[in-house]
Amino acid sequence: MLLKNKITLFVLSLSTLLMTVGVAKANVLTADYTDEVVTDFNNYDFGGGVLLIKALDMSTFGIGSIVNGHYQTYVNSHQKDLTGVSNPLLNSQGNGLGYELTIVTHFSAKITEITSGGGFGFDVESGSANLYLDDAPDYNFSSDIGFSDGVTLLSSSDASGSGFISTRGFGFGNLDFLSFSHVNSDVYGLTTIGDATALFSLNSNVPAQLAGVSFVGGSAVLPGDFLYAVDGNLQLNNVVATPLPLSVWMFASAMLSLVSFSRRNKKNAS
Repeated sequence: MLLKNKITLFVLSLSTLLMTVGVAKANVLTADYTDEVVTDFNNYDFGGGVLLIKALDMSTFGIGSIVNGHYQTYVNSHQKDLTGVSNPLLNSQGNGLGYELTIVTHFSAKITEITSGGGFGFDVESGSANLYLDDAPDYNFSSDIGFSDGVTLLSSSDASGSGFISTRGFGFGNLDFLSFSHVNSDVYGLTTIGDATALFSLNSNVPAQLAGVSFVGGSAVLPGDFLYAVDGNLQLNNVVATPLPLSVWMFASAMLSLVSFSRRNKKNAS
């Protein structure tokens, strides 16, 4: 009876293990940042960031013209469907203890619309984004440092999107990353992220956010360039767990066969 109970317990434990590992929660992530583990989120909410649009040649500016942009910021919180998720050790100050998450984005866009007031609409032609983890918080907008150091968590160079920018410093945009070339498995585990959408809103009411900024993502702010204070977030979509490797299923099958063989031997011996 004791052996039978042990076998039953083993089978139940093995089944539970396979169900736990093999079935993942859809569209949510767990991230192990070493300092802390953040669970059940699908959105990185950004703090106030900076967007640089390089100077436009107004003598040739028109529909079809290409503009280049650079954006960087820090992560202010984790969210699930726009509701905050606990992350007490996330540092959003640029100094002190805890860990820091930062993002750097570069893009090229084609002008699709020009308004009478000088604003313009655009479609993103290409772009890249990298999300970083740093265990020594050090980002600084005025010095243009601390945004691209640390460990790379996510990388994408497959982008599209659209937006509108007014001459008064207001606007909006979305930058869609259609695939990721790198998802850090040490942090996110056996998980794939199908795509992501970065939403941005420009706000001219916070000029202090731009104080002292002379470079953005390594690109100098020159006369004629446009510099904007920006808020936004990164929504992660189509999050799924990678299926268990074949070797794991083979191991499980072998263990179950061994249990079955042991039970038959015990029955024959009796």
